[in-house]
Amino acid sequence: MGAPIPSGGYPSRTEHIQALVRQGLKCSEIATIVGISEKNVANLKYCASLKRRWPRVTEGMGQTLVVSREIAIALNPHAARRGITWNELARRLLDEIVDGAMVDAVLDDRDDTGACLETPPRRTR
Repeated sequence: MGAPIPSGGYPSRTEHIQALVRQGLKCSEIATIVGISEKNVANLKYCASLKRRWPRVTEGMGQTLVVSREIAIALNPHAARRGITWNELARRLLDEIVDGAMVDAVLDDRDDTGACLETPPRRTR
């Protein structure tokens, strides 16, 4: 990996791209501004996302999680807007929930004291 290439007043293209992503720009718009291909923009975005989280020991072991067809279909439009598969989106969501210690907030199954509420029946789709 070479030295960072300054871009748009940022010390590297990656930081410039991250700033443009935060502004809500699409990969095609970012590519035009930065002067690189959309593929390179996507690669730099992906690499930057890997750097901001701790690597997991189990990533190399490839654990499998089975989801219903309906959930996969529901994730598809969200994944398509990000240019990824529903499977990658599901993995990213789980990473963010775990890394952000948001499991309790997402499930919302505890009372104000932290005690578990009665487990609701499992939703079927």
